[in-house]
Amino acid sequence: MGLTTTKVAEAAGISVGSLYQYYPHKEALLFALHQRDVAEGWQRVALLLEDNGLSPAEKVTLFAVWFFRSEAEQVRTFGPHLSHIDVWIDADPRAHEDPAVLRKAAAFFREASTHEDMSLARAEELTRLARTTLVTVGKAVARGLPPDEELDRAARDVADMVSRLLGI
Repeated sequence: MGLTTTKVAEAAGISVGSLYQYYPHKEALLFALHQRDVAEGWQRVALLLEDNGLSPAEKVTLFAVWFFRSEAEQVRTFGPHLSHIDVWIDADPRAHEDPAVLRKAAAFFREASTHEDMSLARAEELTRLARTTLVTVGKAVARGLPPDEELDRAARDVADMVSRLLGI
């Protein structure tokens, strides 16, 4: 595995003992790093939603490619410890959502959708399903560590599927 507490402590400019004061075990540290990546993902979604120069489908594609690559980077960095993080995440998947951004995405997709008379509740349901699909497939593909071109192709394929689901 490429990530060690020694490397993290050195990068942070602290001792390993000090690191353990904040993170009682390696999994807690990895979970905190993962949470940082999740927050970055939600920020990325919010910025993409505000970009008026992109079509809705382009926004989904750009996010999917970023997400699949981010997941592959986590596999390379965290190695076998990634499965420990997934146990915490799977215990309460909605705890890792940004409700405000999710609602904003649902409203955006509702407005952009070709589905007639889509309610906001249905748009939220489809947006959550789209998110789950991107996350589940992205993690599964990334764990195989395919070359970037295969990873990007898979991300674009999933983005196309999600865009059709959302009617964009």
